[in-house]
Amino acid sequence: MKTETGKTRTGFHLEGGAVVLCRRMKDGWWEAWIEVSGSPVERNPDGGPLSFFGPSRFKAQCKATRWYAEKVHQFSVCA
Repeated sequence: MKTETGKTRTGFHLEGGAVVLCRRMKDGWWEAWIEVSGSPVERNPDGGPLSFFGPSRFKAQCKATRWYAEKVHQFSVCA
């Protein structure tokens, strides 16, 4: 199944109501970020959500999830 470029999709559901959202970019890579109650958990200086990138949807979501676990919940995640 080919995903439409730029269309936001829901990914992993995390503790505390956090959700990983992602979209496929024009170059074929995936962008993922985490939101709680419709707002990004953290923003970049330009105001956009703190994003994580990967060659697949799964890898981008994993990077975002790892960051959330380590930085927000201060868990140590291996791999």
